[in-house]
Amino acid sequence: MATFSVNDQVRRVTAQGNGNLVDFNFSFQVNNTSDLKVFLGSTQKQETNDYSVVTSTGSAGLNADGTGTIRFVSAPTSSDTVVILSDVPVARSSVYSSGGNVTAQALEGDFDTITMQIGDLEEKNNRSIKAPVDEPATSDFTIPSKAARLGKLLSFNNTTGNPEVSDPGSFICIYWISYNIREPELVLLQVLLIRQVQEIYLLILVYLKDHKDLPGQMVFFLQ
Repeated sequence: MATFSVNDQVRRVTAQGNGNLVDFNFSFQVNNTSDLKVFLGSTQKQETNDYSVVTSTGSAGLNADGTGTIRFVSAPTSSDTVVILSDVPVARSSVYSSGGNVTAQALEGDFDTITMQIGDLEEKNNRSIKAPVDEPATSDFTIPSKAARLGKLLSFNNTTGNPEVSDPGSFICIYWISYNIREPELVLLQVLLIRQVQEIYLLILVYLKDHKDLPGQMVFFLQ
């Protein structure tokens, strides 16, 4: 249980691997090494099997102030994004009994843990979709029910801006096609998705390979 001041900071660290570095520091504070979640990209890694938590001197465990270093068994590659996330359990083991001693250490530990849990929630909320501060009070961001949104696409009403579902048939699918304009040059046409409102808008990006006389990219906008 923590008995230190809890700093106001983002309780998540992201870093890029380089194929050599195995140590990644985190400066937010936790009670136990099990309060951490570590990811490479979106894949969660397991303590002991994939990494260990060490102090600034290399000893196993956390620093005295609850910070530490993630030490990977194998160095993350340059294509790996390392994510260190605080996930302090929303649970409580201490119990205050009527007439019993309530020590400063017990209170300090409980209040520190609550502060950590609030910080974890703040970090998650900061990664969520939020309406701007001047959003009308009449807006309702409740999404349609499961039955109503099955097989549909999430969109926003043209008048209210509230979430609604749309038939996928009103959208153009994203796909790639290849086409030979002039041998042996290969042209890739990427058709991007643009919502059909009144008319269909189609944006085509044309990429040319190995053709020195033509620009590397031409854009056609069809209405």
